[in-house]
Amino acid sequence: MSVQVKCAFCNRLFDFDESGGTLLAACPNCGRQNTVARPSGTVPHLHVRRDAPTLAGGKPCPRCQAMLAPDAVACHHCGFVFAGRHWARGLPLLRAAWLLIGLAGLLVVGTIAFNRWRLPAKTAAVPPAPPAQTAPAETPAVPAAIPSADDHPVPPVVETPSPPPDDDHARLEAQKARAEKAFRSRLDETMPLYQNQDQVELRLKTGRIIHGTLVLAGRGTNRVAILETDEGKSIIGYADMDRDSRLRLDIKYREQYTRRMLRLPPEDPSMDSPDHSLE
Repeated sequence: MSVQVKCAFCNRLFDFDESGGTLLAACPNCGRQNTVARPSGTVPHLHVRRDAPTLAGGKPCPRCQAMLAPDAVACHHCGFVFAGRHWARGLPLLRAAWLLIGLAGLLVVGTIAFNRWRLPAKTAAVPPAPPAQTAPAETPAVPAAIPSADDHPVPPVVETPSPPPDDDHARLEAQKARAEKAFRSRLDETMPLYQNQDQVELRLKTGRIIHGTLVLAGRGTNRVAILETDEGKSIIGYADMDRDSRLRLDIKYREQYTRRMLRLPPEDPSMDSPDHSLE
């Protein structure tokens, strides 16, 4: 049953269906809720509506308080959007933003296409065909005059004196002599010969080290060294020493080592060949 209700806020009349059983009526003009008085002596007829979510008939708009359908997404009175609580008038701004992004993309693509269009096409340059050459007319060959010996005298051959072959050999021998002198000087500086009464340190091939005073260094067939140590006198054979210790005592061994390093022939063909300690 529809009755007319006067809004208490905007004083406008609107129709209200009281058969729903609710005593609250939303004014369609201002959206305010009005209390509807029940007529005296009448009993309202209750009708069950399966599609009615609430007794109030819907949900109010958070902005304008207008009653809307329970599944409403936006308010048709003020434009409020329930999803995310944004105003409906904010949608054009989003659309404008997307439009600006699209325009910027089109501008970039257009600029690239324009620059490529302006560049000259790189085509392979085809060389021009050479002009056709016509063969010259053959002319009869004129025999050249044969010059005589009197016209062009042959210059005399000047023989340049060739250097004597002995100069290269002498130069090579001088280089060898300088190299030998430098090697012997360096050996005397780094490993000078031990003298009698020197405090020496002899290392054997077994790794043993003997410290003492050199009493006598044998020569010739007496190829031993005598040291005065804390335990007494020690007689050490040259063959038992390592290379560095023997180079500082054995003159013959020292000469063999020098010639071996310089790749020189032995000074005396009868000289003993160097032993394995020279390696």
